Amino acid sequence: MIEVRSVSKYFEDIKAVDHVNITIKEDCVFGLIGTNGAGKSTVLRMMSGVIKPDEGEIVVDGLPVFDNVEAKQRLFFIADEPYFFANATPDDMGKYYSSVFPILICCTITVFWIILDWAGGGKSPHFPKV
Repeated sequence: MIEVRSVSKYFEDIKAVDHVNITIKEDCVFGLIGTNGAGKSTVLRMMSGVIKPDEGEIVVDGLPVFDNVEAKQRLFFIADEPYFFANATPDDMGKYYSSVFPILICCTITVFWIILDWAGGGKSPHFPKV
């Protein structure tokens, strides 16, 4: 379960996220909807431990997520502008990211395959059977 408790984030004098509360239970589909600049990407980056909230807390299965490898191993975040090496296969990217972040390579390969297939011209991502 992912819990976001009264989380806020400021970038200098701009309040990007204002006391957000979210609970995402196991086996649930979750989406954030909002206009550009509403703070969706900032919330996702905080949920994945990429950036630290200025206020509040975020826990994954009871573990604080920021600066916590064990909690981050339970997540996989792909930014809206993912980075891929030229001519890299999903397996190559999975190995690279697994060397930087201790995550399961099988999950990495699956997620990157979805993104690469989606970027291949389809209107929506194809989710392979696992």
